[in-house]
Amino acid sequence: MPAAKNGIKKHGAPKAKGSVRAKSGCYTCRIRRKFISLPSNLESYRFIITVWRCGVARIQKCDEDRDAQGNCKSCVRLKLQCLGFGPKRPEWLKEQHTKLRADIKSFLAGNGMIKGHAGTNSRDSNPDQILLLRQEDDSMSSSESPDARNVDLPMTGGEYSRNTSAMRDEPWNGVNNTYVDAAYTTEDALELQLRHESPYDNDNQAYDIMHYPNSLPGWSGPNSTRSNLAASYNLLLTMPDDDVYLEPASSMSSFYHRLMVPGGSADELVNHYLNVVVAMQFQLADKIRLPEVIYTAVEGDCYRSAARLLAFIHQRRQAVPSVPALQDNTPRRQYDELKLALSKGSSYTEDEAMASLTVISSFLFDGGKGEWQWWLEVAFKYASTVLGRYMSPREALMLCTEKERFLVKTAIWFDVLASVTTQNPPLFLSIIRELFAPETSGITDLFESVPAELSMMTVMGCEGRIVWALAEISYLAYWKQRQMSKGLLSVPSLVTRSHPIELCLSEPLRFSTTQTHFDEARYRSSEIFRTSARVYLRAVVSGDYPNVADIAASVQDALTVLNDMNRYCTAQVRTAVVRSTVFAFFVCGCLTDNQSHRHILRTQLAEEGSVGNCSALVQLLDKVWNIRSRMSRHDPVPWRQILKDEKMLLV
Repeated sequence: MPAAKNGIKKHGAPKAKGSVRAKSGCYTCRIRRKFISLPSNLESYRFIITVWRCGVARIQKCDEDRDAQGNCKSCVRLKLQCLGFGPKRPEWLKEQHTKLRADIKSFLAGNGMIKGHAGTNSRDSNPDQILLLRQEDDSMSSSESPDARNVDLPMTGGEYSRNTSAMRDEPWNGVNNTYVDAAYTTEDALELQLRHESPYDNDNQAYDIMHYPNSLPGWSGPNSTRSNLAASYNLLLTMPDDDVYLEPASSMSSFYHRLMVPGGSADELVNHYLNVVVAMQFQLADKIRLPEVIYTAVEGDCYRSAARLLAFIHQRRQAVPSVPALQDNTPRRQYDELKLALSKGSSYTEDEAMASLTVISSFLFDGGKGEWQWWLEVAFKYASTVLGRYMSPREALMLCTEKERFLVKTAIWFDVLASVTTQNPPLFLSIIRELFAPETSGITDLFESVPAELSMMTVMGCEGRIVWALAEISYLAYWKQRQMSKGLLSVPSLVTRSHPIELCLSEPLRFSTTQTHFDEARYRSSEIFRTSARVYLRAVVSGDYPNVADIAASVQDALTVLNDMNRYCTAQVRTAVVRSTVFAFFVCGCLTDNQSHRHILRTQLAEEGSVGNCSALVQLLDKVWNIRSRMSRHDPVPWRQILKDEKMLLV
């Protein structure tokens, strides 16, 4: 993405008049000055960075004047430990900057040093207390503070271990900024937050999250005052280190109304959803169009309620990785109420469709199992309504609104991968054939020439032809099973039906090395889907026998693409690709007896942490391999039945 689009300038670029390099000052102040990054403006898509202090929009710079101990006097005044000076941050500080930034913000807010925040800490009780950021014997490893380890939801001053997407240089990437009193239980917190402006709650009084930095909605300290800051003040974003320019304070005021969470509905869970979870939910989506879709959609009651549910699940799985969040009574009750509300009609609104996709994501973030099929049917019915307004699916995607297009494409993608689990034809099969079939869609070239309106790459990182191939493979597997059950299967007919799909999957995607890291992540994802789809196809044709030569060869091809990604891509790109292609990891893992291949696939999935379905898929692979170890190598792997029984969604 060009620098002009996101406000990030490369080294050597001339500074705008009045701008300030974020690189100056001591390490502590450089971290402190970054905790007020704001999301991109919906019209200009530029970062506007500011803080209100003493009623004036400005950044309190490090004065670089040192006391007798070598501490900068800005840190002394703010009661922060000064971490020293230097032109380039040391490695230990780079690893810990996100956690330190959250700790600093929590400390300053708790002491009433940010306008609009009523201090919750008693400054008289220990006036000399300062925030220690590094112990003398601390190696600054990735370990958490004792406080952070003991808090269920959310972790004040802590850092979520896997909260960054591959797109950390883009506006939608964020870090945790939710403050909840640890004295409250998880369900207490959720009850208060999920109920806020719920479509099922009679009390719809809005509140400003800045009113209570260290407590739950409804809390009011004796001297607290309502903040006059825009709600977006608290939408934190991870900024590229040492390359950030700060805009002059005089340019800020005209943007505040555009940066607020729509409708003034900023609560802690919505804030966390917009700030952290969206980037993980749609890791490969277009980061220019996505804010337009999300920020307008979150005004809807159903979507906002679903967003709160997803945000809670993300936080809870970070705190308690081994326990599904939806086992808690409160989130389950909120889920049931949301489902009940949508069960009352036969047609659905845009708001309800966005909610349905978000609830599906909630199941994914909670391990991948659940009633996602019911919600997928809601999204399908809404998408069918949108598509039915036009002469053809192609015309619909070209002419509908950005939000409608996003909904339709996302629903198609979920549906295609769901068909692997359900072992039924995709609901959108006829639509997919019209849109993406190489012989009939009119789209014969690869990704580069596909109009953005018709491209699946900018939503889920998979070419339209691969989406078509995956849908047709699922249908072919369904057709084969039906023919076998009737005693009518013709193997030559099966091979003939598979040939166009095999041909489609034989051509790799051309990729220009001049493309952005966004395009690289999508390219890598699409290639992994292409090669793993061949594994899926050949298993349908030949049976689920890992030692069949063409199945083993196709698994090797997929591993080669994966190894290339590991060798040449950044950690951020790898994370986005792995989380987006769990289908490939599972299918290839099930259909190989090669222990080295299994180790590579399992290790890479396990490294992605407990949020999402990666860890659940590791457990499912272990189950498949355990069953396989007790079988004859001449028997097929029963991976399809295991997947269907577990109701695991491979998204």
